[in-house]
Amino acid sequence: MNLKVLIVSALFFNLCVSIAAFGQKETIEKTLDRKEAVAHLRFLASDELKGRDAIRPEIDIAARYIADQFWRYGAKELGGLDGFYQTVPFQAVSLPTLGKITLGDSSFIHGEDMVILEGADMEGSFPLVLAGYGMEEDLNSLDLNGKVVVAKIGAPGLNDPSKIIALGKEKRTLAHKKGAAGLIELVNLPEIHWRSLANYLNRPRLSIDLNPDEPSAGIPHAYVSDPSNHLLSGIDANKTTHAGLEIVGMQSRKIRGKNVVALIEGSDPNLKDEFVMLSAHYDHIGVGEPNAQGDSIYNGARDNAVGTVALINAAKYFLQHPPKRSLLLCAWTAEEKGLLGSAYFADNPPLPLDQIIYNLNIDNAGYNDTSIVTVIGLGRTSGDEMIEK
Repeated sequence: MNLKVLIVSALFFNLCVSIAAFGQKETIEKTLDRKEAVAHLRFLASDELKGRDAIRPEIDIAARYIADQFWRYGAKELGGLDGFYQTVPFQAVSLPTLGKITLGDSSFIHGEDMVILEGADMEGSFPLVLAGYGMEEDLNSLDLNGKVVVAKIGAPGLNDPSKIIALGKEKRTLAHKKGAAGLIELVNLPEIHWRSLANYLNRPRLSIDLNPDEPSAGIPHAYVSDPSNHLLSGIDANKTTHAGLEIVGMQSRKIRGKNVVALIEGSDPNLKDEFVMLSAHYDHIGVGEPNAQGDSIYNGARDNAVGTVALINAAKYFLQHPPKRSLLLCAWTAEEKGLLGSAYFADNPPLPLDQIIYNLNIDNAGYNDTSIVTVIGLGRTSGDEMIEK
């Protein structure tokens, strides 16, 4: 219990010192209640919340709890949102029980030399159409109806694996709208190690849903390893004209996630339209394999109930001691699934991003020496000197 108090207190002391010069230790101790802070931590990290997995229903209980604490202390809702919530559309995809693609004389098995990313179950033989990189300019002049589109992965000059994967979603949407039966991207890039990519993708996945109003199961989309361009050459020379698809057990469902966002208005009329963002992710990884004691719940006390409690404490403190600039309190969802909640906020900001002059994100805490803070990103901002002080 005392250790948890130290963790919460140490995080919040450093938070206040770096954000507000007046945030003295004595004032904070008078404002905050130790048992109250630990009670927040005990609830968020309890077994009943099942590890706050972003795809489990318990995550909504955590979101409601955080929103209620913001409301309790007097924080305001931000205009344009659903109360204290920014709704985040997700698509959750499970692994197929059977995945096989045949191209000419070659067969590819899901999880080995091929990975099925998304799509509905499908079985049959389909004509192929080669379409460059599968971008809109590549597809415009092609008849795709009932055909499987074969394209090179990524785009010219694109080397970032995360951006390559994100671009694949756009390609799939384009191909689907033009009537294609499926999309195969051939993987042959020095920046992408096939085994690492396959291991990363061969698991249940959550992603931002780019088409939240469309049915969840779209066309099959697969990455196929082609390190020597053998498949590409065969299709280009019309030696391979059809693809055999055998996909069983794919499941795709839509989920509505929630970032929890609250506003504390600044006290200075000339500065209140500038915002300092305090953020932390409130999700964790949920339920997994039992340990030797039979415990299968990853409670996420340190990662990141601690940071979430720091936000709740910030709401209580700063509403009693308003800073000159306004504060945004942001609790992100689905960060453990690929930093999805914060990415969605950045791509769909409820206020102009140039009004947010600084973001201090709080994640994890040490169990031993609570006088030490690790600052990821030190050296990148004009606030370094204040943080070091």
